[in-house]
Amino acid sequence: MSRIKELIREKCPVGVEYKKIADICLNICSGGTPNSKNESYYMNGTIPWLRTQEINFGEISTTERLI
Repeated sequence: MSRIKELIREKCPVGVEYKKIADICLNICSGGTPNSKNESYYMNGTIPWLRTQEINFGEISTTERLI
């Protein structure tokens, strides 16, 4: 089970309403990424970090990197 699904089950026991990002955001942009040259930001990370190239405007259940 993904960490996101674990958190939803723990924090929202009656479930959550799923929506597309495009339905709730007026402007989607990128920036503010932790410096990828500093590997200490990414070693043993537990927080999913969504990168622009991972967005396909569908359901997002995992990310390639954790910070």
